[in-house]
Amino acid sequence: MSREIKFRCWVGKKMWYPAIYLDEKCSDWIQNGDMLDSNDFKARGGKYMQFTGLHDKNNKEIYEGDLIKHVTGKEKPLGVVEYFANQDNGAYFVCNIDGMRYGICACIDEVIGNIYENPELLREGSQ
Repeated sequence: MSREIKFRCWVGKKMWYPAIYLDEKCSDWIQNGDMLDSNDFKARGGKYMQFTGLHDKNNKEIYEGDLIKHVTGKEKPLGVVEYFANQDNGAYFVCNIDGMRYGICACIDEVIGNIYENPELLREGSQ
């Protein structure tokens, strides 16, 4: 099984997406017509987020750092998409505020934001 390998990144107060790949290093990023090179990315403390290869119930791409609303019965827990690995394998999970992990379920999960652009959702979810 193959999946598309792609990233987005958070730098400063903006989400950036890969520019046209001019070389194999994927060193240039674009956001609303502005360009960002890899040196600027590192200097400004950029954070990469990898595409999980999955889509939510609305067909929205799911990335690391996304905030997921997981509806099960009466509960609507909010969680963050994270990658966990051990010596044998790894996988993407949704980790809720209590530290519990569950698998991503594309048929009921919904991306409602991400940890960088919507931190207030994490605070609301902890109440």
